[in-house]
Amino acid sequence: WGYSLVSILLRRSIIWSANKLPPQDQYNMFGFDGTDDYIDFGNDASLQLTDNFTICVWIETSSLDSNDHVFGKWSSTNNQRSYFLQERNDGRFRFVVSKNGGATTYDVLGSTSSISANTEYFVCCTVEGTTLKIFVDGVEYASDTSMPSAGIHNSTENLVVGGTATNSVDYEGSAANFFVYNRV
Repeated sequence: WGYSLVSILLRRSIIWSANKLPPQDQYNMFGFDGTDDYIDFGNDASLQLTDNFTICVWIETSSLDSNDHVFGKWSSTNNQRSYFLQERNDGRFRFVVSKNGGATTYDVLGSTSSISANTEYFVCCTVEGTTLKIFVDGVEYASDTSMPSAGIHNSTENLVVGGTATNSVDYEGSAANFFVYNRV
């Protein structure tokens, strides 16, 4: 399947955006089979976010049978953990960050089961100082302020949509209009 990768740097606005070219489906969404499909954005300097950022994506989950990574800059095999968004098998979203790349992480987890398979959601994750938040369809879904200080690890891993670079927790579903902002 073909896709375009558009790099945009507008004064403190969108810094990366990926858009699918038709025909994938009527909504121009990328399909991920949960096995080996992903989009690798690389590790450009503009994607090395450590504080005050927002990442958004439209998703439609095919099933809730595993804890899939929707996107992330994460490798637990070589202590290059930075952040990831997980769609969990219990019907909740989870956003995880690491301050030092190691196993000590901080996360925000939705308190109620609210994800349904085969339903589209616009999900945004933010890091602002010591506060992590998840927004679903424009409404604050969950927040956490337990990080002891601002900033997260600048991982050397590539930013990947549809899983993570080295972990076998690939996303099963569709995604479109992935946006990374260097602001909240």
